[in-house]
Amino acid sequence: MDLLKRKRTFAFVIDTIFISVIFSFANNFIKLNLFSIDNGTALFGQNLFLFFIYFTFFEVILRTSTFGKKIIGITLNFKGTSYLNLFKRVILKILSFVLIPFILIYYLFSNKLLILQDVYTKCNTISIK
Repeated sequence: MDLLKRKRTFAFVIDTIFISVIFSFANNFIKLNLFSIDNGTALFGQNLFLFFIYFTFFEVILRTSTFGKKIIGITLNFKGTSYLNLFKRVILKILSFVLIPFILIYYLFSNKLLILQDVYTKCNTISIK
């Protein structure tokens, strides 16, 4: 796996931790009971919804990098990318998260990492450090 893909993986882990902290804060400290479902499937759906909100806010609305990307030193190449393509990118990123077991199996047999949001949109990730 090349350096950029490793950076992307670490940025995603940082973003996941950040979203988990926000989720935990909302669930444990604010006590809004918005996220108090014990069903694992519903909890997974809520996490996907939080990922959708997080990535849509940063990458589509603000057109900037997420916290994970900023910390690791990568960004999206926003030049010439429409809001529709950015929105498609977020949807495909969430779909990739759901399909990750199949994507990893594909990677094991082909030695190529299939990143849906890069394949189907014209926006890609670039290193800035």
